[in-house]
Amino acid sequence: MADIDDLMEQIDADLDLLFSPIARDIEAELTSAKPNISRIERRVTGKLGTLFGFTAEEAAASPLGIYFRGAITAARALSGEGGGSLETVEFGQSRAERLWETGKHLREMITANLRAFAQAKPGGKITKDSVRDFFRTFLTVDGAANKIGLTGDHGLYEVRRHMAFVVREEYGVGLQVAAVRRGANIKWNLHPRHPAVDICDEHAKRDNYGLGPGVYPPGKVPQFPPHPHCLCVFTLV
Repeated sequence: MADIDDLMEQIDADLDLLFSPIARDIEAELTSAKPNISRIERRVTGKLGTLFGFTAEEAAASPLGIYFRGAITAARALSGEGGGSLETVEFGQSRAERLWETGKHLREMITANLRAFAQAKPGGKITKDSVRDFFRTFLTVDGAANKIGLTGDHGLYEVRRHMAFVVREEYGVGLQVAAVRRGANIKWNLHPRHPAVDICDEHAKRDNYGLGPGVYPPGKVPQFPPHPHCLCVFTLV
């Protein structure tokens, strides 16, 4: 049976596929005889709008919204209690609005950076390679959190980080539902790749209920995930 790590690896691969048409458009323009930055801006912002929705109302039904809903349903289903249909987990107005706001912000980021590139003087530091390097970093959904571009944002990395947080949140909800139905408790486990001591170590060691280190009754589990990039997993005991 797939686990949360498998699901996140699949999400990373799927996000790369969802955004690959944008990368192809950019590369096609930059390899043409006369690259046109304004045309790149129109094509990229248009495709980002289609992926995220051009309004908050469109976001839940956008390609990324539909994918996101399926991903959180799959996370809930890892417990064996969540079912498998897209209708199982409600996407929610707040998530739709957050998705749309993210897409809007990314389009504004593209516009700000490309217009700055377009205004650069001939012979200056802004070159075709500068534009290409900017977009390669912008389109890296699992890269480092270094701020990129002239606006100092994170690009599609932010999309992946938010999706990972919500997917793990639904995973935690599903395990708590399963624990209630099975009359079990929940053990908080540090991941083998847990990178550094943080609040997760405390949650995995605490014994507030006399059930053993890191074991909690359903409904008493600390907020999960406690921070972005959390890798912890739950088991039923």
